[in-house]
Amino acid sequence: MNYAYLRTQNSNYSIAIQENGIDEYVLRNNLTIDEKKVEVTSYSQSIEDRKDFIEFLQSLKDGDKLFIYDLSVFSIKVGEIVKILNCIFKKDIDIFVSRYNIKLNYNTQSKIIVSLLNEVRENCKKIKKRSMGRPKGSLSKSKYDIYREKIITLLKEGKSVNEISKILNVSRSSLRDYINSRNLKELAATEGEVKKEGEIFILPKSECKILRNSNKG
Repeated sequence: MNYAYLRTQNSNYSIAIQENGIDEYVLRNNLTIDEKKVEVTSYSQSIEDRKDFIEFLQSLKDGDKLFIYDLSVFSIKVGEIVKILNCIFKKDIDIFVSRYNIKLNYNTQSKIIVSLLNEVRENCKKIKKRSMGRPKGSLSKSKYDIYREKIITLLKEGKSVNEISKILNVSRSSLRDYINSRNLKELAATEGEVKKEGEIFILPKSECKILRNSNKG
């Protein structure tokens, strides 16, 4: 089956933009769409709370094709996108991203997927700045900048903000503000889960946690 997946409440791309982009891509490449799925959820919801989306992932079969306009239809959080790609690629499913005229699968060159993930992260930063009313331009310097790489490493190791503050002997609240303002948790999640082996995009060799957890209760 060939599915087109669209999502409402996308602050960057309306349903019309997504649908037109996919339709044009399909027509241009002599492909077909068997069914269109539209998810109606807020982008503030975590993957685990998106029941319709999880059910859709569960319904996908090996060899299916999935058409989307942009990776942000999955999530605006890079860590969540990596988990979703893990689930989809384990079923040997191709993802066609119409905005960039790109096909993604488990064997896609890592630089292509990492580039797309970086763009999602940058768009997420812009959204957060708009919602918080932050002025345009770069963030001001912080006394924690000298610890930036150390903080990312500790986050990748699974350390909490409280644990990191004790290790660095700094204020927990101000450290938390620094981590949030620089999106360091998202960055740590990406670097921790996306690996490069030669030119191949390597995902964690584990079962799909999203689908596994959804069966609880």
